[in-house]
Amino acid sequence: MAGKIYDIMNRLNKAKPKLKLAEDVEFTVNNSMAGAIALKAISEDDSIDDLKKFEQLIAIGIGTEGLEYVKQQDYSIMEWGTISNAIMAAISEEELEDIEKRLGEDSKNE
Repeated sequence: MAGKIYDIMNRLNKAKPKLKLAEDVEFTVNNSMAGAIALKAISEDDSIDDLKKFEQLIAIGIGTEGLEYVKQQDYSIMEWGTISNAIMAAISEEELEDIEKRLGEDSKNE
């Protein structure tokens, strides 16, 4: 007697989220499990200063090409934070506003 088969093919979505930084500039977000684990480790590592964290999070999230683009744009520190938050939202499949709200509440509790 064969065991039950659970067909989940239609539930698995290989489409990757995109991060749009300008009208004609977008990058695919690495939302793989390995990417998520790496991002979590970086975000929780207190030995890395915040500016380096931004760079590492962006490099893992949208690749080194994406990081180089961001560096060339001369974005403010707040804009770097928005990019990082958008990557985190894409990975966790949440709304950007929800991520920003949660991060704002976390910083108030510190």
